[in-house]
Amino acid sequence: MRVAVALVLATPCLSAWSSAPSASAPRPALMTRGGGLRMCATTATAVDLVGDGGVLKATTGAGTGMQPMRGSTVEVHYEGRLASSGERFDSSRERGRPFKFTLGEGKVIGGWEVGVASMLKGETATLTCSPQYAYGSKGIPPLIPPDATLVFDVELLNVEVIAVRWSLAHVTQKKLVSS
Repeated sequence: MRVAVALVLATPCLSAWSSAPSASAPRPALMTRGGGLRMCATTATAVDLVGDGGVLKATTGAGTGMQPMRGSTVEVHYEGRLASSGERFDSSRERGRPFKFTLGEGKVIGGWEVGVASMLKGETATLTCSPQYAYGSKGIPPLIPPDATLVFDVELLNVEVIAVRWSLAHVTQKKLVSS
């Protein structure tokens, strides 16, 4: 793994953050709607998770829980924005409900598969995903242009380990067959 130092820019601690800051304004590392900043300017170490610079992770808050593995169902809060302009294109916090998915099913971008799998429950991190680990040369117009690098502030809220569910399901199937 390559390690690089990245400066995660933020404005001074504010009681609120405008939902439409100018493109040149620095962005906070993690925001909440109506609750102001969770974090102020900080220097974080960005870790290259795949070795080609395609997925960088800067931990902004330590986690203490379990690390998900392939097949685990995870629940996250996130905000996604374009690296080029800082423009937000999606936010689970704005919708008021976390996003849930299963790692390894291919239902999220590759940068999330790698990035979220590297986190611990309770951790907050900034994931920077190059186009090949995001939406590639097609993008998702008009929200995400072609060849866009994306930045996500992610908080891993919950990890449900699939191995436990498989194990319980297997026991239940055995009981049903043997009865």
